[in-house]
Amino acid sequence: MTGRDAVLSPDLTAALVGRELENAAVAAFVQGSATAGALILDGEAGIGKSTMWGAGVGAALGRHDTVLSARAAQAEASMSFAGLGDLLDPVAEHLQGLPARQQAALDVALSRRTPGAVAPSEREIGIALLAALRLLAAEATVMLAVDDIQWLDRASAEVLGYALRRLRTEPVRVLLARRSNDVDDSGADTAPSTVTMLEAVSGLAPQLVHLGPLPDADVAELIRSRLSTSARPAVARRLAAAARGNPFWAIELAAATTAPAASAQDATREIALPASLDALLTARLARLPDGARMALLMVTTLSRPTWAAVARALREMVADPDAAIDAAVAAGALTESSGRLAPTHPLLGTAALHALSPTRRRRLHRRLAELTFEPEQRARHLALASTGDPDTEIAAALDAGVLSARARGASHAAAELADLAVGLTPPTDLSEFARRRLDAAELCFAAGDLDRACTFATDVYQAGPSPADWPRLLPLLVEVTYWVRGQAAAQAVVRTVLHAADADLRRRAIALACAADVGDGTGRGRAELAQESIDLFDTLGDTDPGVLSTALIYLAEAHLDAGHGIALDLLERAETTEKQQQLSTPHWIPVLNRARSIRAYQLKIVDDLNGARAELLQALSTARSEGDDSSLPALLGHLALTECWAGNYDDALAAAQEGLQHAAQTGGIAPATLFASRALLAVLTGDPDTARTLMTEQLRAKSDTVASKRTLVYLHVLGLAALLDGDTTLALEHLDGAWTIAAELGIEEPGRRQRMEGDLGEALVACGHLDRADELAATQIALGRATRPTVAGVGWRIRGLTLAARGELDAAVIALDHAIDAHRSSPLPLELPRSQLELGKVQRRLRAPAAARANLDAAAHRFTALGATSWIRVTQAQLARIATPRPSAQLTPTETRVAILASHGRNNREIAAELFLSVRTIEGHLAATYRKLNLHGRADLARHPSIRE
Repeated sequence: MTGRDAVLSPDLTAALVGRELENAAVAAFVQGSATAGALILDGEAGIGKSTMWGAGVGAALGRHDTVLSARAAQAEASMSFAGLGDLLDPVAEHLQGLPARQQAALDVALSRRTPGAVAPSEREIGIALLAALRLLAAEATVMLAVDDIQWLDRASAEVLGYALRRLRTEPVRVLLARRSNDVDDSGADTAPSTVTMLEAVSGLAPQLVHLGPLPDADVAELIRSRLSTSARPAVARRLAAAARGNPFWAIELAAATTAPAASAQDATREIALPASLDALLTARLARLPDGARMALLMVTTLSRPTWAAVARALREMVADPDAAIDAAVAAGALTESSGRLAPTHPLLGTAALHALSPTRRRRLHRRLAELTFEPEQRARHLALASTGDPDTEIAAALDAGVLSARARGASHAAAELADLAVGLTPPTDLSEFARRRLDAAELCFAAGDLDRACTFATDVYQAGPSPADWPRLLPLLVEVTYWVRGQAAAQAVVRTVLHAADADLRRRAIALACAADVGDGTGRGRAELAQESIDLFDTLGDTDPGVLSTALIYLAEAHLDAGHGIALDLLERAETTEKQQQLSTPHWIPVLNRARSIRAYQLKIVDDLNGARAELLQALSTARSEGDDSSLPALLGHLALTECWAGNYDDALAAAQEGLQHAAQTGGIAPATLFASRALLAVLTGDPDTARTLMTEQLRAKSDTVASKRTLVYLHVLGLAALLDGDTTLALEHLDGAWTIAAELGIEEPGRRQRMEGDLGEALVACGHLDRADELAATQIALGRATRPTVAGVGWRIRGLTLAARGELDAAVIALDHAIDAHRSSPLPLELPRSQLELGKVQRRLRAPAAARANLDAAAHRFTALGATSWIRVTQAQLARIATPRPSAQLTPTETRVAILASHGRNNREIAAELFLSVRTIEGHLAATYRKLNLHGRADLARHPSIRE
C-alpha cells in the first residue's frame, strides 16, 4: 500500500552524492525498531531534501511497509485536506474496518460523502485518522512521509498533529522534510503547518538530519557528470564555487553550460555566471518555449495536476496542450508519474509564478476558477484573480467556499475565507457587509482567533448593527472584548449600550444579560442584572431565546455564588430556551456558554465530581464535533480542576497541558481555570516554584482593574504554596487577599472560592487570629452540615486547629474526629489525610505516640497514593518528630522575651518595634526557639512550660 509515488527527478538523483552520513541516518531510521518515531530532514531550498526524502520512502517500500506519502505543493497549501487526501486515497479500501462515525468523518473531509447536519471538526477527523493509523499499523509498519511540510495545508496539518501527538508504541514512523530558510529573525519557523507538524512529532523522540552545503569536491563531481569531458577544469571549479554547496544550483549551472559549442574555441571559453539563483532560474525559464512555460505554470497552480486536468486548463491558452506538456517534460521542467505532473523542483514552479506580471497572474487564476467546481478551490482562485477591489461575484463565491470548508470540518479555512469575503464586499452593500463581518467574527471565535474576532465584532458594532443583529453581535462582542481587552473594556461596551439614547427594551434586555457576566461597572450585582434582563424578556415575549438563556444562566451562577447550590430550574429553563432559539432563528452558541456546560462546571463546585466529569467529557465531544476550538481550553480547564479535586493528578495534568497547548496553537487566551489547575497541581506534587512563577506571571499580565475571580484563584494557589513552605505570614497575606476579593464579588460558595477555607483557617491559626478562625469554622460547619461533608469536615478541622492553639487538646481531638468522619464521605480524597495529619499532630502533643503514629501513617499512605508530594513531606516531618524527639534546650533571655510576645499574638513587626530589633532578627530568634523546644510554630508557644512571663 503506498501513497503518491515517490518518483525522483533524474536531475536530482545526483544530489545524493557526498551524503554518506545523512544517507546512513535515513537508512537506519527506516530499518529501525517497530515503534513510533520521527526523522526530520532540514535544509535550504535545493539542498537535496526531497531527493533524500524520496530515497527514504523508496527504502520503506522495499521493506514492504505500508507507506502513506504526500509531497506538499505550494498550489495546494490553501486547499483543505489536500495532503490528507494524498496520504489516505491509496489505502481507502483498507480502512473499511473503522467505526462508522470515524469513517464518515474521513469521508466528509475528503469529499467522498455529503456532510450531514453537523459537520465533523478537525479534532473529530484527527480522531478518525488516529484510528486509521492504528488499524494499518496492526498489519504492518507504517511509514507516514510528508515532503515540504511548510506547504502542507493547514487542515491536514491540524488533523495529522492531533493523531501524531497520540501515538505511543504503534509502529508508525514519520518522515518529514522542511525548508529551513522559512524562519523569522529568531530562527523560529514561520509557516503554521511547519510549527504544527514539528510540535506534533516532538513526543516521538525525533531525529534531525540537517543537510548543509556539499563540499566543493562533491559539487565538482556533480558538475563533471553534466559537462562534456572536454570542458576545462577551471570551468568546473568556477561552477562549483558559484554553487556554494547547493546541488540544485550546481546542476542548473551545469545545464546552462551544456549548449553545443560552435567551435573548439567556444568550448574552452570561460562562461559568464549568473549573480544569483533567481537570475539563473529566470534565465532557464526564458529558454523554455511559451507553451512549455504555460504548462509549468498550470502544474504549479493546479490542485492535483493530472495530465488530463492540465491539458484541459491549457485548451484555450495554447494551440496544442499535449505538445506543450511534452515540451515542458522534454526540457526538464516537469516530471510525470502515474498520470500526475509536478515541477522537477518546486523552485522552478515558484519562479515561473513569480515571473508573471500581476495582470497575467490574475488571468491565470480566473481561468482556473472557471475549471473547478469545488467551492473552496474556486473561491480561492477567484480571490487571487481579483484586483483587491470590492467584487460582488467573488464575495458570493467566497461565501460558498466558507460553507464548504465549514461543512468538511476545516474551521480555520472557513474563517480565512470569511475574512477574504469581508474584504471583497462593496461597502455600499451595508447589509451584506455587516452579515459577512458578523459571520467572520463568529468563525474566527470558533477557530480560536480571538483578536480577529474582536476586530470584526467591533467593526459591526461601530457601524451600527441592524436590530436583527443585536442578539448575535452583543454577546459575542462582550465575550471577545473581555478576553482580548479585559473586563473593564467589556463593561464599557455594556454601559454604552445601556445608556444609548436610542436603546429600546429589547436591546437593553440583551445588554443586561451580558452585564450579568462581566458586570456593568456600577457595582450592581449579577443577580440584579440577570433578573432585570429576564423580567424584560418576559415582558417582550418569546424574542431572543438565546440571550434569555444567557441571562438565566447568569442568574443561576449568582444563585450558586451566594451559597444556595445549583438552581436546576433556571438551568433547565435555559436549556429549553436554547433549543427554542435553534428552532426559530438559529445562530451558533459556543459550547462553553451553553446551559449544559454551565451545569457541568457547577456540579464540580458542589462536590459532584463524577457528574461533572461525565458532563464535561460530553461537552468536549460536542465542541470537537462542531469544530468549536475556542471552547476547548475552558472545558479542559474545568476538567483539569475536576480531576485535581478528585485526586487524579495525572489525568488533571494531561487535561491542563492539552488545554494550554490548544490555546497556544490557536492563538486563543487560556482561561484562569487552566493556569490555576496547572499551578495547583505543581504545588500539590512538590513543585511550588513552578506554581509561583506561573501565578506571578498571570497576575502581572492581568489587565483587569477590578476584583476578579481570576485574581482570587491565583492568590489562593500562591497562599497554599507559602503555607506548605511554612511561611504562614505570606500565606495569610495571599489568602486574605483572595478572601477579600470573594467578599467583594459576593461569593459565599466554598467551591467557587477554590475551596480555600481550609488553607485560610490553617494560616489564621498559625498567625494567631483565632477568633477569625472560629468564625470561619462555624460558617463552614453550618453550611455543610446537611449535604456537604467536604465543607463540614473543613469546618471541624479548622475548629480543631483553633482549640489546639488555645491548649484545649482533648476538645481538639473531638473536633478533628468529627472532621475525619465527615471527610470519609467526601469525594475530595485530599481532605481526609489532611484531617488525619492534624489529629496526629495533636495526639503527639498529648504524648500519645501510638495514636499519633497511626493517624500520621494513614495520612502518609493516602498522600502517597494521591502523589501529593508536598503533603507527604509535611507528614514525614511529623513522623520524624515522634521517632526522634529533640531534648529541650535553654533559651536565651532575648529568645524568651520574643517567644512570650509571640505567644501573646504579637506579629514580628510589633515585636521588633517593642524590642528595638529588626524583623529579620525576630525571625531568627523564633526559628531558634522552635528548634530548641521542638515546636511546630506559634500555636505551640503559649502551651510550652518554658514560656512564662
